[in-house]
Amino acid sequence: MVEPLIPYSDENNFNDNNKNEFSFDKEIPQLLQYVDWKDFSQLIDNIDSIDLNSEQFKQKILSMQHQWMNETYVLRTFYKGYSLHLFQTSDFERQSSENIKQSGVYTYIQKLNPTKPTTTTTLRYLMKSVEQVQTTLDDLFCSDSSTQRQYEQMRIHRSEVTLNYLLFALDTKQKQKQKDDIDTIRPIMICNKAPTMGISHCLSHLLWSIFTQATGCRIFTNGADLVQTFELYSRNNALQSTTLFVTFNIHELCTKFSHDIMFKALEHLLLTYGTEETMDGLTIETILQLVRLVLGNQFFVYQNRLYQQTIGNGSGCPLTIPLTYIYLCYCQPAWMSVLMAQKQQNELFGRFQYDVFLTWNRSEDQLQFLFEKPITLEKHHRAIHIEPSIGTMFHFLDVVLGHHHGHLHTRIYHDPVMDQYELPNKFEDETCLSSRLLQMILMYAVRCCSNEESFHFERRYIKLVYLLYDFSVHFIDDSIQQFYKQFHASEVHYLIDRIPYETLRKRVIQRYEQLINRIPRHIMVEQIHHQAIDVVLPWMDNMYENEDDNDNNEKIINLSEYTMNERPLYRVTRKDYLNIIRQQLQANECILLTAYNTYAYYACALTEMKLKIHEHMTRTGAYHLMMEFHSTHSYVMEEVVKKMDYRIMKKLDSFLHNKLISYWQWLQMSINQLNSRLNFLYYLPDTRRVNVPFHPMFYCRHRLTMNMSHFLSRLLQPIHNLVTFSTTYHRATDVIDTLEEYARKGHLRSNTVFATLYIHDLSTIIPHQQIMDTLKCFLYDYLLDQQIEGITIPTILDLVRLFLDNQYILYENKLYRQIRGSGFNSPLTTILANICLYYWQQDLVHLLNEKQEIFGRCFDEIFFTWNESEDRLRDILHTIHRQQPNIQISLSISQNINYLDINISHDHNGDLKTQVNHNRNTEPYSLPYVVGHPRNSYHTLFRATLLRATRCYAQVFDFVNELQDIQLSFQYNRFSNDFISDQIQLFLEEFGVPQMNVYCGEIFSNQSLYDHLRYNVFNYHQRRKQWKLKRYQQIF
Repeated sequence: MVEPLIPYSDENNFNDNNKNEFSFDKEIPQLLQYVDWKDFSQLIDNIDSIDLNSEQFKQKILSMQHQWMNETYVLRTFYKGYSLHLFQTSDFERQSSENIKQSGVYTYIQKLNPTKPTTTTTLRYLMKSVEQVQTTLDDLFCSDSSTQRQYEQMRIHRSEVTLNYLLFALDTKQKQKQKDDIDTIRPIMICNKAPTMGISHCLSHLLWSIFTQATGCRIFTNGADLVQTFELYSRNNALQSTTLFVTFNIHELCTKFSHDIMFKALEHLLLTYGTEETMDGLTIETILQLVRLVLGNQFFVYQNRLYQQTIGNGSGCPLTIPLTYIYLCYCQPAWMSVLMAQKQQNELFGRFQYDVFLTWNRSEDQLQFLFEKPITLEKHHRAIHIEPSIGTMFHFLDVVLGHHHGHLHTRIYHDPVMDQYELPNKFEDETCLSSRLLQMILMYAVRCCSNEESFHFERRYIKLVYLLYDFSVHFIDDSIQQFYKQFHASEVHYLIDRIPYETLRKRVIQRYEQLINRIPRHIMVEQIHHQAIDVVLPWMDNMYENEDDNDNNEKIINLSEYTMNERPLYRVTRKDYLNIIRQQLQANECILLTAYNTYAYYACALTEMKLKIHEHMTRTGAYHLMMEFHSTHSYVMEEVVKKMDYRIMKKLDSFLHNKLISYWQWLQMSINQLNSRLNFLYYLPDTRRVNVPFHPMFYCRHRLTMNMSHFLSRLLQPIHNLVTFSTTYHRATDVIDTLEEYARKGHLRSNTVFATLYIHDLSTIIPHQQIMDTLKCFLYDYLLDQQIEGITIPTILDLVRLFLDNQYILYENKLYRQIRGSGFNSPLTTILANICLYYWQQDLVHLLNEKQEIFGRCFDEIFFTWNESEDRLRDILHTIHRQQPNIQISLSISQNINYLDINISHDHNGDLKTQVNHNRNTEPYSLPYVVGHPRNSYHTLFRATLLRATRCYAQVFDFVNELQDIQLSFQYNRFSNDFISDQIQLFLEEFGVPQMNVYCGEIFSNQSLYDHLRYNVFNYHQRRKQWKLKRYQQIF
């Protein structure tokens, strides 16, 4: 099954950039959401789903199982970090309760009912905020106090809005100050879906613009950029022997400033420094009204209690920090004049989140005077003294900067609490090989370390941490050597190599500047205007390769002259250029989409796509048009979602009330219901099929139906897997296993033919009533206890009916209800379709079993063997088709046939031959697609291709040829030769033949060793099958 991918569209750009200064307040580890820590199998499933694929990580979690089971613990993130910290529940609850009580900024409203996460109270306060915000925005827009653009930026999306909630995280800085083992926590307000979030974003940009223009304040999010700024400061002779560095933190002030004083401070700033241009046409009264609206609606939930923050502002709100700076400069009038003077003298004033730094070239007494006066808060709160750190050295972000008599020195900072056991996470979102990632970390270290001694320490530190994470010495040393080679440098020794290190550093900085300043030149796509083409793109985007430095390189290459494909093939040279080409194609009324079940893309005329999609919707009759929307009618969509949610929740509540489901089961299906949106229908081209049909896909956004789909699939999957185990194929190796057994028993003869059946539109052709009738038969036939996890068959059927009755989707501003099948991406869809086909195929299965033939099915593709006439087979299939004419099939029959991703054939002697069936339209330029392997798990893709090749080829020289194709494909996709050779060696070691010692390009010559390899791989697959079967039998 293909992963859900969204076709490119400006209105459907779902990428959410978390690399912002508020990310630590918004980032909630998905691993920790709604996890029952008593269910460790669910924990491991969640780990897989969020792409934490490290076996080592899973084993560490499991190794702590007994400790966590005996005592109650909670996991929380580090403040400003991505690591996890384990708290004892009693200590954590005590600290959090004391924090809430002693801070004096939260007003308790009332306790909530823990058995009903969406109580009337929370909804009442939420809707009150929503109505207040919406009414205010409507009034401002109707009175011409705000523009259409501003209204759209600030408006509420009702289907997404939620109350704020409070979390606590470990504060490592405070822990270091205390110099003990006490874990100090800090509150974090999660408010990224609050009713006022749009207003906060809009006003934040506006106020920062005014404040920055007046003071020269700069935002830094990257330590290397900060180092570069200070080096420029030094080169301009601003860094003197007497220069002081000043740092301080304003977090306490953020959460405790007086609202009344804040409005005075804001009005003063706007009157003094605001202009019509900087205030974006808004009046001072309008800005104050909107800020008052934000500060007055800070309701949040914590531990089943409802609170309101009445002092300060929530830490996760974008408006909080600019308001705090404005408050500080108002309460300390000298601050504003000093900052403005600093700006005129080219001094540095910068910030990141709540941390602030500035350079100082006046007397220290003047500096101390600035911090002497306390900052006024509310009447009943003591004033705050900001405690600065003053000296010639300071740490900011992830770097340490200092000077000695005016000579700047910089290095990387390591948090003694967080960093000592952690891999460097600076590049955690990078999609690249481990060796490439290590080289990128080294490149960052060179930019941050001003001298060879600091870099030498950092290199040793990186190596040590990688060793702790079980990377080999060979891998680490080789990656470091590759880094030096890339910049034409030899290894640096910190005692004697000052000049070589300076040369290396200049080259690294020069390379970095080239990369960030590169502007792709215009790409011409007229030659592919309205032409159906295949497009490939290197999977790895190696930014640091020398070949990419030449700006004269082509951005798109026509590969058609090297291939014999039915369609032209083009190769985009860098990921950066894909969207540019896509936009140019759109301008020519063409579209570029990810291809279904491949690692390639497909471009065609927009009219071709629309025509094929219309034909599919008409032929299947799966979608019933309910209504058409206009762009201004988004509130109608919200109402549709609300009605769906009401119907579903009413039914689920009824099940719970009548004790047909447990509270935990109810919770799994009803959680997150306030975040719902309509499901989104899109299509992907299936380039493997004749005439390239378009395959319907769902972008699942409706929370309740998603929850029900996952819950019901978890219930039904084990019994379905057990019943259909012997006739289900998951990957090509399953077919090979049955074929080899079939041949060993002497059933494969010279007249044997192989047949495949492709079932068209499986996810959209079966009527709902037929699905329900078939499911009912299946459950009563095979569910001996008449229940699963305490849920009876009638209740299961009612839940499935509820799911099917609420299949509403949005496509091209039209609302449809799916009345046949269900969304392909939904896990329940696969199970329901498989159960329907299980009964549909029974006559054929029984016939083939009687004749000792093979039968197996992988969702909509069937494979079987046949030793009688083709006419007889067609008669049988015609009879089956008459029973259910809505199921359309295509038959292929031959002694040489393609099934899934393999080719199966035999010669006139009945000798079986299997080989990999490559997608010749795009391979080897695209990565090889392996059926059953997750598309984004490229780290394990090479191993999957080797497993498939080993099972396909009995002769070593055939395997060698396939291995060369695999290597070539990965090389085209910019995987390093080191990665390829390491993967091959690891594979050989895993399956017991390390003595083959094969590297890239070398030839296998030992057939006996290869036979041993095949034997071990075969046993590996058999053990996995037996383990699965045993697991299903244990469940039932």
